[in-house]
Amino acid sequence: MPDTADEDRVLKEWQDSIPNDVFAFQNSAEDCIIYKTDEFVLDRSVGWSPQKTLTIYAEKVTIADSLRLESRKLALFCKSLKLSHKAISLSVSGANGGKVLNDTTAGPDANGTGAGSLAIYVEDLTDDLIPSQDENGEHQGLYLYAEGGDGAAGSHNTNAGQGGKGGSGGSGGLISFYFSHKLYDDVTKLDAIMDSTTKSWPVKVEQLAGWKHDEYIPDIAVKLFSTKLAPYTETTQVLSDIDANLTILDVRGAPNEDGVRSAKAKLLDRMAEFLRGASEPTITTDLSSSINACYDSTEALRQSEQPQSDKPWAEFISSAEALTAILQSILSANAEAIKETPLKPAYKRLLNEYSGAISGIISQMTYTFSAAGGRGGTGGKGAKPEDGYGATGEVGAAGTVSVEGLFLSDDADNLDIEAALASADQCQMLCNLADLDYFTSSTTSNYASARAKYLTLSRRLSFVPKMMEELEKSHARPLIKAYLSMQSKNLTFNAIPQLMAIKRRADICLQKIATGVDMLGHPPEWVPRHSYSVYSARVKNHIDAIQDLETKLESYGSSTEPPLKDTKTNIDRQLADIQMRIDILESSDSILSSSATLIQAYTPQLKKKRITIQAAIAEIKKDIEGHINMDPTIALDALTMIAFAPNAFMIAIQTTAVLHKTTSSIRSLDGSTVEKDYVVQQFGTADNKFSSLQEGVKNRSNGIIDIDDPGADKLIAAKSDFIELVDKFKNAITSDNAEGIKRELDAFVNLIQKRNEAVMKYNYGVQLLREARAEKSQYEQLQQKAGEALLSIDPTIPAGRFWMRKFINDARYSAIEALSMGERSLRFWALNSPYDMSSMYQGLPTSTLLADLNKKLNAMFNSCVDGYGKNIYNQFPSAADRESNGQGLCHYLSDEEFTAFKESGKKNPKGTYQIYFNIPVVDENTTAETSLFAGYWDVRLDQARIWLLGAQVKPGLDKIRRLKSTLVHLGSETIVKHDKTDKKFEFKHDRVTLDFSYDPLNVVDFPSSSTAKKHSHQQFPGVFRGQSVNLKSDSLAPIGPFGDWRLTVSPMFNTGLDFTDLSAVCIEFWGSAASYEGS
Repeated sequence: MPDTADEDRVLKEWQDSIPNDVFAFQNSAEDCIIYKTDEFVLDRSVGWSPQKTLTIYAEKVTIADSLRLESRKLALFCKSLKLSHKAISLSVSGANGGKVLNDTTAGPDANGTGAGSLAIYVEDLTDDLIPSQDENGEHQGLYLYAEGGDGAAGSHNTNAGQGGKGGSGGSGGLISFYFSHKLYDDVTKLDAIMDSTTKSWPVKVEQLAGWKHDEYIPDIAVKLFSTKLAPYTETTQVLSDIDANLTILDVRGAPNEDGVRSAKAKLLDRMAEFLRGASEPTITTDLSSSINACYDSTEALRQSEQPQSDKPWAEFISSAEALTAILQSILSANAEAIKETPLKPAYKRLLNEYSGAISGIISQMTYTFSAAGGRGGTGGKGAKPEDGYGATGEVGAAGTVSVEGLFLSDDADNLDIEAALASADQCQMLCNLADLDYFTSSTTSNYASARAKYLTLSRRLSFVPKMMEELEKSHARPLIKAYLSMQSKNLTFNAIPQLMAIKRRADICLQKIATGVDMLGHPPEWVPRHSYSVYSARVKNHIDAIQDLETKLESYGSSTEPPLKDTKTNIDRQLADIQMRIDILESSDSILSSSATLIQAYTPQLKKKRITIQAAIAEIKKDIEGHINMDPTIALDALTMIAFAPNAFMIAIQTTAVLHKTTSSIRSLDGSTVEKDYVVQQFGTADNKFSSLQEGVKNRSNGIIDIDDPGADKLIAAKSDFIELVDKFKNAITSDNAEGIKRELDAFVNLIQKRNEAVMKYNYGVQLLREARAEKSQYEQLQQKAGEALLSIDPTIPAGRFWMRKFINDARYSAIEALSMGERSLRFWALNSPYDMSSMYQGLPTSTLLADLNKKLNAMFNSCVDGYGKNIYNQFPSAADRESNGQGLCHYLSDEEFTAFKESGKKNPKGTYQIYFNIPVVDENTTAETSLFAGYWDVRLDQARIWLLGAQVKPGLDKIRRLKSTLVHLGSETIVKHDKTDKKFEFKHDRVTLDFSYDPLNVVDFPSSSTAKKHSHQQFPGVFRGQSVNLKSDSLAPIGPFGDWRLTVSPMFNTGLDFTDLSAVCIEFWGSAASYEGS
């Protein structure tokens, strides 16, 4: 222990330090608390008053040497604990009694003093901390002592009579050791596999069979469990072989061909259903025999030469029907009948081994740590031998040693812990650092550091949701009492709700990182179409608040005003901004709504195309498999899962699965829950090797839903790797009709890209909505329950400063979000490359830097708008012809698109005609023979008209013929800018809807449409170029034609709709463009 001078010096250094996100110190009458987000070193220089408890909350604690901290109260709560030596002892034992002089009576000083207390929590306990002896008999690990001091020996009597009584031993103290260990993590993960209701049982078996068990688990136990797994792995393998044989089996011309086809189809259906089940069946002898017999019959057919006799076909029908019947009986069995399969008891025995290993660790530490009472001192010697020795002092009362292991999960048992294992203030400090890492890495997209911190917080605070549930109950659990006690002693503020907010934020940010978006949450190509002035106003509003808060933070603790007196104003301002973000996300043209439309459109097409491709390659399946070393059917399944990483770094992200846990709490624009079927459960990764695809399919989190459903797991890959995989697959196709199959595969790949891009956009939107709603909930709770308390918060505790910094940071992030959206809108308006905003990402920007960036972007936008009015643009039709039946540029549906459009009405139960189509971009190499837009760049639209040439309708109730159609720009487009060379800008934005109606009489070709009577048309909201611009705050940037569109014509709005003579569909565009000739 340091002397009093050193103790005062260290204490002063702590007190003089201004709290930040790395270090904070709190001192009260009973407690000294240190918060660190890096390493705290416990060495001989650390000292504190015996009357106080020193509590350390740190990410890492290093104990530099064996320490005797006499009768002190110490609490260490950390993620990792390191020892500077192989063996370290940490003692808060009491002092021994003082020596008693001869011929005196022992006083209180002769008694040993009582021990102090040790409370230690190690989030990730490593084996080198467990006290033990190595093979050489040397001690290793951490040894804890809270023993009472021994009493002093009694005095010797040199005159006459018996010796003096010995001093009494001091009482033992309290040792509380809490930990989690990798064994707990293993059990949690194994339970998740076994208890999953979404994984199919073959997936579970494969994952269990490949599990790497900890060295604590005896080999014999692992082998016994593997023995029980073997029948399941063998069954799935043989069924897979049967499926492969049946897939390539050509039954044309077989005897009893209809019977063979029927037996094959029924067996494949039952096998697929059997393998999709979540509960593993009992593998009986009858089932195994039937499977083997069926395999033998299919293998015989595969290897036999044509022509084949009746016998092998009859044997196949017989074995197939027998296996189908057994599988059907298993599938029809009552769930309870298969609840206790041979695998479940074996798994329970395996878990017992894990439990035993954990118990061994607990027992080892409990046995080694000591809180014994001090020994009584021996009696003194009498003056003469016959006088005898004095009485021995009393043994001190034994203390308590408690060692508890924890599952880092939402297990309710965690609420019985009697210590606040996580500090709201220290977790907020770490969350601030994670936010800063995430934010500053937005320019590099290297989110590894931020992700590690968020993962730590999410795992550490896994008990918090359960604690929130219990908070309102009348009988508080011990852990809740511990936090409420800290709050009553003014050591923290609103701790439990704050921990919940941090947990929620960590989870949301992990989801955003998993999908590859930056901290602001939008994919790189997403752009708003609003004018920059919309965002500039938002930025200015936040800057005013930030300036005020920055001034107050500088004087925090020294001002006579309540430090958070403007709390309500700050909360109201932030709530208003959050609500605006929510309103945008819930609008009918939001990223959620736009992407949902695409998912609905492309998913049925994707499912149909996958089946078509798989049928096309059925006869050459073995040949393809030989080239790619993977079942081509599974390869196609895996390709369906691929989505592109927004940047190269994101491909290295590990699998993350947290999003689905809380989506049910989100409301979408119509009041219903978010489409959970569109929310991806898990993200994995893939590279340019088919083995990575195989792994992705194997590790699916949900084997029950179809692999091409929107919510199925996605594999994040680089686009170049995806294309390479597709090329390898295509190169393996060498049959006579290879070119036709490759064209089908190209169409399939195109659908994969479009649908999964929409799925990823939808998930981005869900994350943004979750984040906004969570933030709103926190501020509303603060407004309703904590507002008044914040006004009078003690400025001497770090919590007040942390709350003020939270207000500042949240306002900064809101301003940054508005600036970022404004910069994106500027890209779309002006076709600029992204503006260099790296200065904003060096750290959280001050109000001065934000104001400077806002000023520069505003000037750029005004220059862009000024150019819209002054530059000469080619207009179609020209300004002079617009009032005299002038016509714009026409795009016709292709023959294939036109046929699909006409056929769609026959397939739709309501007779609705609908087609999704793409208008390809033109560039400097495009000729007039291929596009009417040839010769133009930066093409922007202000109107579109849909001419259904040859279509007829009957007059409605108002005696007017009216043919109404709806055209939707789906939000994905390419715009070309020419400056010596072409540069193509890829954009994603909200969808744009256009309704158009006209009298179709005598409109049989495009020229005749010029005189048609237009009943209604809707100009695209935008700025018409080439004339004086009167920009309004709600003006939207004009869109271009080159992208994805949807055309819909419904009989509901068209009386007597008749497409008998429909000859073509023409989309007429009005707008303006720059010309290659003029550039």
